[in-house]
Amino acid sequence: MWSVVLAAMLLLLSGPVSAQTYESGRAAAERGDYATAIRIWRQLADQGDPKSMYSMGGTYSMGLGVPKDRELSDAWYHKAELGFRRLAEQGNVEAMARLGSMLIFAYPAEAMKWWIMASEHGDIQTMAAVCNMYSIGRGVPQDKIQAYLWCNLAAAGGDKDARLQRDQLESEMAPPQIIEAQRLSREWRRK
Repeated sequence: MWSVVLAAMLLLLSGPVSAQTYESGRAAAERGDYATAIRIWRQLADQGDPKSMYSMGGTYSMGLGVPKDRELSDAWYHKAELGFRRLAEQGNVEAMARLGSMLIFAYPAEAMKWWIMASEHGDIQTMAAVCNMYSIGRGVPQDKIQAYLWCNLAAAGGDKDARLQRDQLESEMAPPQIIEAQRLSREWRRK
């Protein structure tokens, strides 16, 4: 009995527990309630949540519920990048994927590094992104065999667009290239 009372007292003394999540901020923004979204994201961003930091950057970039402000937008995006980088370096796969997405236009080679790491952890969306980048040669040398490999893996994970892209690549490849890409794909799955 006393343990229940003690636990309740500690809970009350620890301050208010926020039930707000990044998703509840996103839901508010989707309803057009930017004031609520910003309030939630700001609180979470101040607690170190990089997704909320990124969303704060977006609100200032687009002027959603706040005046457009390039400096504040850039500052929030920079904080988000640092937050995602810290989490990615600790092995967080979602952070690896998001960091890659943040970096793809300015630093495509570094973005590919993070996307490949997320892909190697089984992230289907980044596998499809890696496929695209190998297909066009952005951040890595253009390589149809590698593109096919990553599209094939993403397709095996259920990505329908990757399946279509893999089939398109196959129509552009010589039979020995296809055989090599399929061999690499089988080897990768054994890991």
